Order: sequence, then C-alpha cells, then structure tokens
Amino acid sequence: MPATPSRAATAALAHTPTDELVEALSHVLATRTRVHFPALPGRTNHMSAGVLVPLHVGPGGPQVILQQRPGSMREHPGEISLPGGRKDPDDADLTATALREAHEELGIDDARVLGLLSSYPLYTSDYRLHPTVALLPHDRFVPNPAEVAAVLRLDLTRTLAQPFIEGIPWDLGGERYVCPIFDIGAPRVVFGGTAQVLYDMLEVYAAAVGAPVPETRVGKLTWADVLRG
Repeated sequence: MPATPSRAATAALAHTPTDELVEALSHVLATRTRVHFPALPGRTNHMSAGVLVPLHVGPGGPQVILQQRPGSMREHPGEISLPGGRKDPDDADLTATALREAHEELGIDDARVLGLLSSYPLYTSDYRLHPTVALLPHDRFVPNPAEVAAVLRLDLTRTLAQPFIEGIPWDLGGERYVCPIFDIGAPRVVFGGTAQVLYDMLEVYAAAVGAPVPETRVGKLTWADVLRG
C-alpha cells in the first residue's frame, strides 16, 4: 500500500507555485481517460447536468468550493453539491451550463476552465453529473439564497494527507465497491455522485503533484444514515 505523505511532504504540496500546479492539473485532465459510468440499478440517469468543480488555490493549497442546498428545494434538499444544473437551449455545451449555473448560484463570473472529469450517475434522482474543473482567481462569492444555504470548502491537500477516505459499501453487477464520503464539517456529509466527483478530483490533484491517493475504507456510516441526513 502506498505510504501516507509526511507532514513535510504535505506542506510542500500546499506550497507548490500556483502556475506550476495549474499547468500540472491541466496536463493530467487533458491526458487521463474519462469514464461514462452506467446508470445505477433502478435508475435511467438520462438527465445530464453540467456541474462546475471550482478550485481556489490559496496559501494552504487548492480547495474545491461546494454549496449546501436549502432544505426547501424540491430536488436534493439540504444536500451538499457542486454548482450546476440542466442545460438551457442557449448553452453551447455542458461546460457552458456549468459556468452559467455557477454564476447564477454563487456569482462566479471569471472562472478559467482547466478540463473535464468523468461522468457520474446519481442515486437519488435520474440526473447524471458532467463535471468541468475551473480555476477561480479569488474566493469571494455572492450566493443566491434561493439555491444556496451555505458555501463550503474541501481542502485537497489535507484530504490527500489522510491515511484513508471513509466510504460506504455498494454492490453493483456482482462486485462490491466502497463509495467515498467526505465530512467537511457541515451538518451532512458529501456522498453519492458528488463525492465520486470529489474523489476523481483528488486523483487528478494527486497525479499533478506526484502523491499517492488515500484508499477508501468502509466506515461507520450507512446509506440509510446519509440519505436521511
């Protein structure tokens, strides 16, 4: 099993110059194979959603910006998500959708697109996430209260330094998988398709800085725990 990065190595990752890191991330995103994962059992996952994976690189390294959805929303109430939504007729593609939605939800209007991640189906609806990774020049946001209850962050450097990522077992096609979950200090953990996108982003970051990725291990939470919030 790969060794866990030392504190010194973790500190070095956090202080990788931004230009060098962005170039490395862009290269990994352009050269790695993307996967279109099949629909989940009992789902069609036919509705495409363009989502943005907003990265802000600060003194402590890169963070992914997330948001908690208001509990009053009809779909996915209270869940932690990435900014995004369904494609509008005027959107050129799902990257344009992700950028438009990020502007509408968080006031992001100056993101620099770095590349795409794999496509992930959701368990709690028939949506499928198509993620676009983008660099933000700052971490100042104007949340739309109708769509955003809180702005949250996942620190990629700290997450990469963990000995393992807690997950929940999932049986599919006769195989058992461990789906990652992320506790970012919010009332709910990040799970499902959004958590898969974050783990994908963590793999990209690890490849960019030459570090091992923490394995996923079955933890104490169950699907019933995360689905009821």
